[in-house]
Amino acid sequence: MRRIKKYKFLAKASVMFWLFVLAAGGAVVLGNRREAMAEEGEVFWQVYFTEQGSHGRQLFPPHRGTVSRGEGVNVDFPQIFLGKDRHLYRAVRDSPWQIEPVGSGMQTYYVEYVKGEQLEEEDLWKEERERLEDWIHKAGVWEQKITGREPSRQFLVTESQEDSERRLKNLISMTEDRTRHEIYLICKNHQPSPVSIVGDFPDLKDFSWVTADVFSLEQENYTVILAGYSRDFTPQTCTHRWEEKEKISVGCRVQGKLVLMCGRCLKEEQVILPATGHRDEDEDLYCDQCDEPKETWKEPEGVFYQIGDVQARRMGDQYYLFRCIDEDYADSLGNVRGTALFLCDSVIPSDVDSTSEKVKLLTFGENNNYKNSYVRHWLQKQGEGELTGEQKVYTGMCSEFEGITKEGSFHQFQGEALRGHPLSFQLMEDSLFLLSVEEAVKYKEWLWRFQGAEENNPETQISSYSRGYYLRTAQYGGKGVYVVDLEQGNLYPAAVDNSAMGLRPAMALRQG
Repeated sequence: MRRIKKYKFLAKASVMFWLFVLAAGGAVVLGNRREAMAEEGEVFWQVYFTEQGSHGRQLFPPHRGTVSRGEGVNVDFPQIFLGKDRHLYRAVRDSPWQIEPVGSGMQTYYVEYVKGEQLEEEDLWKEERERLEDWIHKAGVWEQKITGREPSRQFLVTESQEDSERRLKNLISMTEDRTRHEIYLICKNHQPSPVSIVGDFPDLKDFSWVTADVFSLEQENYTVILAGYSRDFTPQTCTHRWEEKEKISVGCRVQGKLVLMCGRCLKEEQVILPATGHRDEDEDLYCDQCDEPKETWKEPEGVFYQIGDVQARRMGDQYYLFRCIDEDYADSLGNVRGTALFLCDSVIPSDVDSTSEKVKLLTFGENNNYKNSYVRHWLQKQGEGELTGEQKVYTGMCSEFEGITKEGSFHQFQGEALRGHPLSFQLMEDSLFLLSVEEAVKYKEWLWRFQGAEENNPETQISSYSRGYYLRTAQYGGKGVYVVDLEQGNLYPAAVDNSAMGLRPAMALRQG
């Protein structure tokens, strides 16, 4: 950069030289007919300015003119100048150069330049660019303290009020402790407001909002906001993270019990584990689990689930609660099997398998065929058989759909906005599965309700990796798959590689 400053005046000198050439109208020949340019007894002359050894490459326009025979001409030119290619060019002779044109016809002369070193492009915004990089680095460090992993650079600079709100809400919702945190919002061409953010999190404590910096970079305006907060988790506002506190094992005839506790708000949930019933797979007339003779077997104590009851599944590295939403579930073929339908009480984000070293995102799949999808394969791996009573239900797709529901309608959407088209029979059965569009319409009052809430509370689930959740139904005549959007409050087909969509699985448990 020191060298650039040293030669910065050369560019200006080059510009002044060009102005001099253009202004010297009396000395420069501009016409096409030589006989019109000079009187009898005058000599025509021209001087070309070229790179050394290459007279065919002119570095700038030549000088031309006439002079009386026997008189000399002083030709002025820059001794050194900065070319358009940002190389320095130095003349091999001193300026001015005195020539004495003689003879008839055009007398041609050359001033040669030696091509020198190339200068780096001067960054007029260097200080501001480094300033932005410092804020991006600082924002990433503080975000990693909340999420546990290095953030993607593309999310650290927001370009609208909506993006800034979303980023702040996502990080607040991911905060799992009661310590004070700070978030840097780097806002491009907008000034964010904290009003709506505070209203969405009633458990915020000591919230602060300070403008840390304001600057411009290449005609773009940046405002850096420092937001500080802590959370006072309560059972009513907490986005629970369940941990096992106590577990009483299941017997063949005796029910077990699982006690879960939220590590954030300390709320507890108790889950009944249905008795497994006796089994004699080796046909030796004794139970494979308790060795009781088959002749003395009795039916195990049954469980009859009611709407609102909870069950649990361990998926990824934590437990998720499932809530009963139908006491007499019928699958997509209309089969009634004496089962209760349970829907996950929260949205599993697409980064469920990520670690502190690597972000791994779960998307729907390579196409919109649920049978071979990534999400179905992931659900099949999540501890099948860990809890008893689950039933395999038909999950084959009977229809594809087209249409979208109105934004902001949430559970009040009109089912007529979605039109189904029948598919040929597809044989599939699963214990854990995603809802279909038909089931989403049937259970629409539950789609935006979470954690036992009696009204819609999608804001408790929204994050960068859970702005909605996938259904299993494919788009008719397209490549998308239907989703429930938590932010927009509607159903529509989204891309199968949309990592902003999470999962909300369901399962059917035997009644009685």
